[in-house]
Amino acid sequence: MREIKTIALVEWNWMGHHPSAFKLFLRALLDLGCTVLAFCPKPDEVDASLQDLDADRRSRLSLRQLDWAPTPRGCPRWLARKAQTLRSLYQVRKRIRQWETKRGKSIELVFFACIYDYQFRMFREVEWVLPYPWSGLYLHCRSFRKPGSPIPQNGELPCPERIFRSPKLHSIAIFDEGAATALEQLSSRPAVVFPDLTDEEVSKAQTPLETKIKRFASGAPIITALGNLQHTKGVTTLARLALDPANRDLCFAFIGDVYWESFKPEDRFLISSLMDGCPNAYTHFARVSDEPIFNSAIRASDLIFAAYLDFPNSSGILTKAAVFQKPIIVSDGYLMAERVRNHQLGEVVPEGDAEATIGAIREIIKDPDAWRARHNPKWHEYHEKHCYDSLKGAFSKLLRAR
Repeated sequence: MREIKTIALVEWNWMGHHPSAFKLFLRALLDLGCTVLAFCPKPDEVDASLQDLDADRRSRLSLRQLDWAPTPRGCPRWLARKAQTLRSLYQVRKRIRQWETKRGKSIELVFFACIYDYQFRMFREVEWVLPYPWSGLYLHCRSFRKPGSPIPQNGELPCPERIFRSPKLHSIAIFDEGAATALEQLSSRPAVVFPDLTDEEVSKAQTPLETKIKRFASGAPIITALGNLQHTKGVTTLARLALDPANRDLCFAFIGDVYWESFKPEDRFLISSLMDGCPNAYTHFARVSDEPIFNSAIRASDLIFAAYLDFPNSSGILTKAAVFQKPIIVSDGYLMAERVRNHQLGEVVPEGDAEATIGAIREIIKDPDAWRARHNPKWHEYHEKHCYDSLKGAFSKLLRAR
């Protein structure tokens, strides 16, 4: 099968991991010799991150601005999502057509850098507006891990059956190796497992954030929660431990933007208390958009907290923990726990169990060298599975699939 070489890469989302993943996807496709028309909300930011591209790769790249379309004025609520999806896909088609006319080339595949159920629920009903073969990364495989359970953020059920039965579907990319067979059976198309890689760049010198965290800790072990700090990240569990006077000998760092609306009022008060009167809680409640600075916070830490709630999905935080060789704590039950156990990356605790969590924390930090000797964490092996070269290999397999 001839490998596809002319691709439209589409991303509407620009929070959390999305910017760094998009940039890595774009680099991988260019390194594979593809010509790429890339759409995202902030093309200038992407362009600034690609200053090292040589003339050849630069000549094969076109960047365009694109956002998820707003609901048309006066549109009834029952029609709103369908109208948004239609408008969003129409904008992609319109700009692809303009590019094709200008460049004298045809797009062979549209690849969606992230497929969320809520954005693609109406995709099949309006995909006629986008007359191209398509593929994409189905980010969350909840329906295969927790059948019948709703998505926490919106209460809707996942809908892969509404998305992946399209005659134009070329292939599917997923992070969850445990869902590949089920997705192939559902779609009758190849499902390619992608590495959950992450931007690994970090400055050689300490960053100001790293310095502040270490200065605040004053030598105490640092347990850190990072990223989008929302309810499903288990933030309230860690907050309760930080506020417990019995844990004053530990430093708890909370780094990232807080999604206040995801918490109950009493939990908002709990998290606010970290800022107001918790002597051993360092809080940086703002998005850290600079990846080297974000990574420096991991480097400063002794242990990473990732004991998420109702979260059967993959997470790049495991890759970051492996890159910087930091033990990690995760919740039992699903993909993250499987990977931590398989590679001895840290400790697995019952979901939402504060007592078990502090027990695991103390088991690691009382003698980190002894913990490493007992567990022999396979950080390098895990990193190799979720690195940039693995991404290029996965993309190459997807572009040849049929």
